[in-house]
Amino acid sequence: MRAHTMLCVIVMLFILGSSPVAWSAGAAPADILELVAAIEVGGMPEAIVVDRWGSRNDVLFFDLSTSDLRFIDGDTLSLAPEQISLETWSFNGWMAYDSYYHQTYFVSIHNRGIYPNNWKEARVNLIANRSLETYFSVNEIFNSDPQNPVDLHYGIDGMAFKQPFSEGDNPGRLFIDNTPGGSVDVVDLNAGGTAALSVQRFSYRDAIEGPSWQTNLGNSLALEDQHETLPVNDLAQADRLYIADANHPFVGGYGYVGVVQVDPFPNPLNTVILPEVDLNDTWPFPDGLEGLDTAGARDRLYIASGSQSFDTGYAGVVDTTDHQSLQVIELTYGDKGIVLVDDYDPKRVFLTTFDGFYNDPEQGLYLHLIYDDQVVDTLLLAQEFDEYAGPRGMVFDPYSRRLYLTLDTRVMVVQVNYGTEPSPLPPVVVSETIEPGGGYLSTPDGGVQLDFPTGSVDQTTVVTYTEQSALPSGALYGVHFFDLRAVVSGTTTPVTSFDPPYGIFVNYENLGLGAAIEDSLGLFWWDGSQWVLEPTSQVDAANDVLTASVNHMTRFAVLGESERLFLPRVER
Repeated sequence: MRAHTMLCVIVMLFILGSSPVAWSAGAAPADILELVAAIEVGGMPEAIVVDRWGSRNDVLFFDLSTSDLRFIDGDTLSLAPEQISLETWSFNGWMAYDSYYHQTYFVSIHNRGIYPNNWKEARVNLIANRSLETYFSVNEIFNSDPQNPVDLHYGIDGMAFKQPFSEGDNPGRLFIDNTPGGSVDVVDLNAGGTAALSVQRFSYRDAIEGPSWQTNLGNSLALEDQHETLPVNDLAQADRLYIADANHPFVGGYGYVGVVQVDPFPNPLNTVILPEVDLNDTWPFPDGLEGLDTAGARDRLYIASGSQSFDTGYAGVVDTTDHQSLQVIELTYGDKGIVLVDDYDPKRVFLTTFDGFYNDPEQGLYLHLIYDDQVVDTLLLAQEFDEYAGPRGMVFDPYSRRLYLTLDTRVMVVQVNYGTEPSPLPPVVVSETIEPGGGYLSTPDGGVQLDFPTGSVDQTTVVTYTEQSALPSGALYGVHFFDLRAVVSGTTTPVTSFDPPYGIFVNYENLGLGAAIEDSLGLFWWDGSQWVLEPTSQVDAANDVLTASVNHMTRFAVLGESERLFLPRVER
């Protein structure tokens, strides 16, 4: 049965009086968490991400019942008509959001080959502008022999993503945990994130024979992005992964977290299996680990435990510098749930819990907000729901301060009320492929446009525009700041010169002049120590456009003299 295309937005406010929870909606010390909508989408929503780019504010989720990707307008909280059918049987649906190129990677599973040698293909689908742009195989290279394929079973139990340019010129990197194979596929993406530069695989345990394996409720894979207390970013030397293995080979080994270190691109992985984090003698984890996430800037690993008992649950906190336990956060109810760290403020952690057992018609789903390792608010999200149908996905948008969570047939929307100033919107990033025959790039609002004539590049090149925040500009007024970079397509090799030059057109009517004087505007570039006026810069006042012909890429700024007020001098 196809999913409903009509939306019913149900706003449900839970005003709780006497309640056994420590804090609940309407009675919390700060009333931080507020359930503002439960969007009935039909089907079975699973993985979920937020896509913000320019004026776009989309929420993407995977519908397991139809194998479709579907969209919610984040401004109106209404279901969008677009759907992308992927014909995958992938349980949960795994997605990662690229905040540099503002696109989503969805990993689907497909049957390949002929029985009895059919195998499972993991495929990365690139989603942008509510459409499927392209896709590529993750594991085809490991299954090239049709008579002896390796991946007879492929079941994803976790995924992590290293953002492009997070350490200089590094490409985006996907980590995909294939739990029946006991392995992780590491996919390094090209410039633009449209294809794989390389795919490497490492094993962290033996593969499971046969089709039976277990998965965690939450994400079993977490990437350590930095160490606050170390003199250098540890990811400049190696990527460190934490694995909550639902199929750990040790009987009763419910409290183990695997630690694996691999080298960054373009090096071979050079996998190093580090000693496991052993929590069995530290915390009461008799029912396993359900998911984990890292707060690298704070040297923290957060772990959601399995269901403990009817009325007691725990979240574990581990110091990632020495892998020693720091704290156990008691959550009142059994926390067979998922955990999410806010990347914008890593002191903020969200975790879900249940207060009943399987198929308990009166069980409730609770959302806990942990800040600086203390529970500061707890919200009852729903009652009388199917535990097997959620929660399956959770994402936080710091710009709207909304948390989206998938539960049975609904997407729950929680407003997180904190602070007084809104968070800044993410910068606009646009990438275009430029061929030797020429090409064109434009920002969504048309504020900045680039025109590459024939021969400007001698090979296929990916050009990326990134909006920048205001920078010091001395006595001049800053109208707009942006960064341009170019790399050879499919590589990270920079393109440093353009002959003939390309044109830059800045529509300052769209951007707004602010206090700048129109005829004083100029395009400046940063030479590493000061702003330098581009000599070809010209103002076309009739069309409100600043133009220039440029042969290189760097950081640029539109600067001008500011409005001045002269008062007459009066003497007696």
